[in-house]
Amino acid sequence: MFQDEEKRDGYLSIAQTSPQFLLENEKPILFDEWQDAPKLWGAIRKNCDDYPEDVGQYYLTGSTSRRVETPHTGTGRITQLELLPMTLYETGESNGTVSITELFDNPSKCIGCKSDIPLENLFFAACRGGWPRTLAIRDQDAKLEIARDYHRQICNKDIDAWTPQIRSKTAIRSARKHIFVDPSIGLAGLGISPEYFKKDIDYFGHVFENMVLRDLLVFAETHNAKVMHYTDDNGLEADAVYQLSDGRYALIEIKVGVNSVPSAEKNLIKFSELINKHNKKAKENTKHPGVEYREPDLLIVICANAPMSYITENGVIVLPVGCIRD
Repeated sequence: MFQDEEKRDGYLSIAQTSPQFLLENEKPILFDEWQDAPKLWGAIRKNCDDYPEDVGQYYLTGSTSRRVETPHTGTGRITQLELLPMTLYETGESNGTVSITELFDNPSKCIGCKSDIPLENLFFAACRGGWPRTLAIRDQDAKLEIARDYHRQICNKDIDAWTPQIRSKTAIRSARKHIFVDPSIGLAGLGISPEYFKKDIDYFGHVFENMVLRDLLVFAETHNAKVMHYTDDNGLEADAVYQLSDGRYALIEIKVGVNSVPSAEKNLIKFSELINKHNKKAKENTKHPGVEYREPDLLIVICANAPMSYITENGVIVLPVGCIRD
């Protein structure tokens, strides 16, 4: 730990003159705040070349966003991993009885999975955030202080726009969708407490969507999947497009109230029918066939207060947020 004041000077001295000595310890080794000793990068890179069969021997972590000048890239030796806050499953709000990934192979597996998380608990979870430090704190008010401390270093996460490449006059909005890496950052900046949402459920809907997108991003990284969004000028949209590496994808709507499920279902079906209609026209043109596009494998509504997961008559999966995991 290069921030350890009792050992910092000694570590930095070794890292500056003979960084290879720091590698002669039991593996794996984690160098925290490694950017204070950038020569380590070169030493580790060479070590990776000398021992190509050894993988996962070194971890370089740091709390700075500034670019560290290194003599070489880490291509082929050192890869970058992005850490995101914990999901509702990791913090205990979700019981994890439904795996999003497993639904692609067995959609009916979700039927009857129950969630008993009160809406008030989700209010608190949104304001608390998915920061690991909160798990070590017992006092509820103190848990909220973590995000308030973080809000000065506001972060956001870009989600690339998804397009089915349907050729039409409809303009597809391909701009990135900006969300907070954790909604607690924005709420801390606005000074909003969990009690606020009791009188403004509509606003919580926006926060809830951000929170679910955060979880989907974590799930996607676990399975080498992608999370995108879709919006066009006709008002057709999907809050999230969850695409697996094999091309299968789910169109997802995110809603707070179970009373909003019918409208979300209608929107998803309309979306699916649009792609189906395009494919039929493409098949009809035998001389100059158009391009056919993959139709969604799953249509999902993730709901805050649904008590149980089920599949509608139209084949749309309704999932309580208190059930989902990767």
